[in-house]
Amino acid sequence: MSEQKPFRVEVEIDADFDAVWRSLREAEEIGRWFGWDYEGLAEEIRFIFEEGSEVVERGRLRSLEGDQTIELERRGRRTVVRVVCPGSLEGAGWDEIYDETEEGWRAFFEQLRFYLERHRGEERRTLFLAGDASGPELTAALDERAPGAVWHASRHQRGVLVEAGGAGLVIAKTQKPLAAEEISRANVLITAYGLDDERYGRLRSDWEPWWQGFAANTKVLPAAEATA
Repeated sequence: MSEQKPFRVEVEIDADFDAVWRSLREAEEIGRWFGWDYEGLAEEIRFIFEEGSEVVERGRLRSLEGDQTIELERRGRRTVVRVVCPGSLEGAGWDEIYDETEEGWRAFFEQLRFYLERHRGEERRTLFLAGDASGPELTAALDERAPGAVWHASRHQRGVLVEAGGAGLVIAKTQKPLAAEEISRANVLITAYGLDDERYGRLRSDWEPWWQGFAANTKVLPAAEATA
C-alpha cells in the first residue's frame, strides 16, 4: 500500500483539560515532554505546533500538511489527548503496516502523560539510542538491565518506569513487532527529570556503552560533544 496509513492514537492523562492544552501550545512546556534532545528539536517543535499547524478551536489543533488532527476530550477530571490521521481503519492490512508517525505519536503522548502526572514543571533530559535489534532480545535485555513497572505497551513499543540511576521512563520501540524474532530498526528513548549535568553524565556513561555493545549500527542522541 502506497497511500498514507490512517491511524488513531489516544492516551488518557490524569490532568485537567487546561494543563494538557497548555502543554500543546507553549513552547517551553512542549520542550519538557516532546521527542528527544538533539540540535534541531526547537525547530521541529516550532514547525509541528506553530508554523505547521492551526488552532481550529480550543482543544483542537490541525496540521497544515497531512491532515492530521490533535484533539483533547474532557473525561471527568482527566483528559484524553488524541491524534487522528483520517481514513477507514477497517482494512485488515493496515494492522500489519508499521507507520513511523503513528508510533512516534504513541511514544510522545506517553511522554506527555509521564510529564504531567509525575514531573509537571520540571526540566527534562533525554537519551535516544538507535540501532538494529530484535524485539524479544531487546525487551529481555532491558528487563534484565533496568527492571521496572510497565507504563504502556503496544504492538511495536513498551514503556517502563525505571527508578535506578534516575532513568525515569524508558520506551523501547522496534520496526518489526516486539514479539517478532526478526532484526529491525530499534530504539530506546530515556526520558528523565531532575538530573543535573553530573547525574546526566552518569546516566549516559551507564547506558551508551551497553547499547553500543548490544545493538548493531548504533546512534546516540544528543551527540557526545553536545553534552561535553
